[in-house]
Amino acid sequence: TMQREVEDSSLPHPTRARQVGMASVVPKDVEIGPEAGDQLFEWRDLSVSIGGRTLLQPFSGHATAGELFAIFGPSGAGKTTMLGALTGDREPSTGEVLLAGRAFASASRRVPDSERRVLLREVAYVRQRDIFMENLTVQDTLDFSARLRLPRELSHAAKRERVSAVIRDLGLEDCAHTSIGSTMQRGVSGGELKRANIANELLARPRVLVCDEPTSGLDSSSALTVMRMLRDMARAEGCALICSIHQPSSQIAALVDRALLLAPGGRVAYMGPGQGLHTHLASIGYPRPEGYTTVDYAMELLTNHETARELVDRWPGPHEQRTAAAPSAEDAGLGRGGALTFQPRPAGPDFCEQAAVLMQRQVRNARGTLLARNEVVLNILVGLVSGLVWWQAAADPSGAQPGRRRDVLGAIFFFLAHMAWWPLFLYLFSFPAERAVLAKERRAGSYSIEAYALAKSLSEVPQEMVCPSLFFLVALPMVGFTPAGAAVMWAVCLAQYQTSAGIGMLVSIIAPAGDSNMVASTAMTYQMCAGGFLISPSYLPPALRWLPYTSVWHYSGALLTRAAFGEPDENYSQLGAGLDSVLLVLFVVAIKVAIYLALKFSRKLEFE
Repeated sequence: TMQREVEDSSLPHPTRARQVGMASVVPKDVEIGPEAGDQLFEWRDLSVSIGGRTLLQPFSGHATAGELFAIFGPSGAGKTTMLGALTGDREPSTGEVLLAGRAFASASRRVPDSERRVLLREVAYVRQRDIFMENLTVQDTLDFSARLRLPRELSHAAKRERVSAVIRDLGLEDCAHTSIGSTMQRGVSGGELKRANIANELLARPRVLVCDEPTSGLDSSSALTVMRMLRDMARAEGCALICSIHQPSSQIAALVDRALLLAPGGRVAYMGPGQGLHTHLASIGYPRPEGYTTVDYAMELLTNHETARELVDRWPGPHEQRTAAAPSAEDAGLGRGGALTFQPRPAGPDFCEQAAVLMQRQVRNARGTLLARNEVVLNILVGLVSGLVWWQAAADPSGAQPGRRRDVLGAIFFFLAHMAWWPLFLYLFSFPAERAVLAKERRAGSYSIEAYALAKSLSEVPQEMVCPSLFFLVALPMVGFTPAGAAVMWAVCLAQYQTSAGIGMLVSIIAPAGDSNMVASTAMTYQMCAGGFLISPSYLPPALRWLPYTSVWHYSGALLTRAAFGEPDENYSQLGAGLDSVLLVLFVVAIKVAIYLALKFSRKLEFE
């Protein structure tokens, strides 16, 4: 597959463009992407500072359609910072970023959110980290992405054909039905994952494609293949391609149309034709020694403080950079009137379609989380263990056998504990990966937070019932509960599960990554200890006797003991079955609302 890609990507540009053929799947009356030569991506006096420290010094530049603009520089030179500013992830400290003459990021004025969103949909960002749902296949990932991002006017068949074309052109046929995978689950290779990341962004035919070190983690052959594909696709699709590359080979460097060389501290040491770097270095007294590539030699010069400062000083200042960076009207695609044309993309799927697609994706992804084999086996085994320990403890509901009432209370407490701690940590450790996907797709404007929250709530409720039902199907008959009592146990514990899973998800959204375990454990410990089983509320200090009423365990325990003994235990709620049920449901609803608000306003869903 890799050899075939190298051969295909080496074809002359017109032939390659005909092979790509992606525009053929789009109806003529639907405009979803650019034509080659009519787009300009520009930044003026752009700089970024954080906490008084300047990460990127002010400079201007541009990238035109169909060209590969490469950013070179050692670690700490500000490459990722610059890409973040160009893609709207990081606000500029000075200057502005424009697409087709319209600013979507500016330090001097506020760009309306509606205009910013429209423009950012034209700028695709392939991040250094490949962020996907780990349990979906490559085919599934691209299918769902196409359904969420392509115009609603396109038929489902046209979207599928678009996906097939991208898979074919990026050489992903052999791994299309392989799961993305993770560090704990085997999936596609690093090169395949990087190409899947690129394919995901190319689906929408962006006007600007920005890639943060697309060759990182790849061997030299795979890196060359990826860069050739990117260059050929940019020319065929007519989009501006901007890539940061840490240590390019001579073959990759030969693909570059225009290059930017950044010195440590975000200072410009060169910006111009890709093949002009060698001439520039020689002209200032640094001819390339034998055995070095031009970029490797430049990197070595920049690691030395004195030579780096000289390279920066010998390069023109901001005014000259702007003059050198400004393209001619013909190169920029300007019409006779001197204005760039810009046509917003057709509308994507509406709210209902977004929610429907997201529900399908959540169901498909749950195979590796809520319905994972280890979770199913865990609940069956725990059900067997608890059934054996409390064998037929509830078979004597009258409590005639001494101590059996206490045994049943112990079983009830264990059921509640299992339906609290297990889902808490299940969501606490599984949701962060999904949160990263949500942050990426939210930035791309693929769907609304409301559609995601609704889809997740509706799609996961049936799946969340599977493992708890298996647990109770095994445990409750062994413990000896009647069918009516077992039904109440099942329903109440499902509500307990929903609340605890919600707490885990909420904490993973709002708490710092390193503190989420501590925060979640503390919150659940409070809920458990204040519930009433471990200490009678009557023994609490008078000023603290309100604590049990803030614990979901207090109401769950009352309903379960009522189902077991006909009346609630004295340590649990005495408000009555009806009010206890209402309050239990209100806990679930309150957690769901809190999750929605956290998703809507949390800054953790914004890339830093």
